[in-house]
Amino acid sequence: MGTTGKGFRYPQYSDTPDIPRDLSYLAADVDAYLTAHPGPTGPTGPSGPAGATGPTGPTGATGSVGATGPAGATGPTGPTGLTGATGSQGSTGPSGPIGDTGATGPTGPTGATGPTGATGPSGPQGAGVTILGSYATLGELQTAHPTGTLGDGYVVGTDLYVWNGSQWFNVGPLQGPQGVTGATGPTGATGPTGATGLTGDTGATGATGPTGSTGVTGATGPTGATGLTGDVGATGPTGPTGPTGLTGPTGATGPTGATGPTGSTGAVGATGPTGATGPTGPEGPATVPQNAQSSSYTLIASDNGKFINITTGGVIVPAGIFTVGQNVVVYNNSGSSQTITQGGSVTLRYAGTATTGNRTIPQYSVATILCVGTNTFVISGPGLT
Repeated sequence: MGTTGKGFRYPQYSDTPDIPRDLSYLAADVDAYLTAHPGPTGPTGPSGPAGATGPTGPTGATGSVGATGPAGATGPTGPTGLTGATGSQGSTGPSGPIGDTGATGPTGPTGATGPTGATGPSGPQGAGVTILGSYATLGELQTAHPTGTLGDGYVVGTDLYVWNGSQWFNVGPLQGPQGVTGATGPTGATGPTGATGLTGDTGATGATGPTGSTGVTGATGPTGATGLTGDVGATGPTGPTGPTGLTGPTGATGPTGATGPTGSTGAVGATGPTGATGPTGPEGPATVPQNAQSSSYTLIASDNGKFINITTGGVIVPAGIFTVGQNVVVYNNSGSSQTITQGGSVTLRYAGTATTGNRTIPQYSVATILCVGTNTFVISGPGLT
């Protein structure tokens, strides 16, 4: 097995093909990578209204007042009569030392929690991936494109490499399980008929085969007997004609003459104009979304296209939730086996067999569940029993 710079394992040409094993490695490596590299947190929603203020705690004891500084000298008294100018104020004595701060009163009880604020708007959709070409090896890709743009992708062998801002990153095999056949698109307009090519030269006529020998002539039938000569007068009736002799066998057919050489092919007519390109399908997610669970879990409609990362309790497949073509991957993120339970009115068939019912998924393995009909599913994965 090879390993990318991000720790993703991938099969090499020298490895024995094993799709279940490779999917198991991919699920484990994706889980480890997503755990270590969570996506950025969306913007914080607006704050809910503040809860009621709790009662104020008792005031701490007031510190002692510092000693008063000495009074400034009194100015001289002016003569009686007009009031003399007020003497200048003496300088302020130095401030006494600040008393110790009283102990903080106990914190009042927490006010009731305000109602939850409205959910903030969804973050912007992640960038899609555009597949621009293919290369036989990673080295050829790196030589041709040392760097790329976010969202650029190239196929190397059977894997997809995407530029993540610093290197070409292997996101795993490009081809997933075959989806259901999409509706047939409308037929494009027929291009004009190309000009008729020049007629090739007529081949030479083959030699005429020899004429077969003439068949043997059949024996002549006997002549009818001549009637008696009657009295002169009316002529007697003509006797009947004898039967025709058998036709001789047909001579053997002569050999067919040699076929003349084929004339040269006429020029190809001009290609008609290409029909207009159909609209681009919606962009798929850049990564497989995760739904982490730590106890028994029943699948819901929004789990379509996700992988369930569960540590204990197993997973239940219910009726009336999924439609044809929808699918869920379950990853047993524990050292013990877990059960995939067939819900009521559900048919859960083990892939490649006619067996239905609950399945057991071994430790650290993955199972793919595909809806193939109304409340009918096929499950597959390494080590399932």
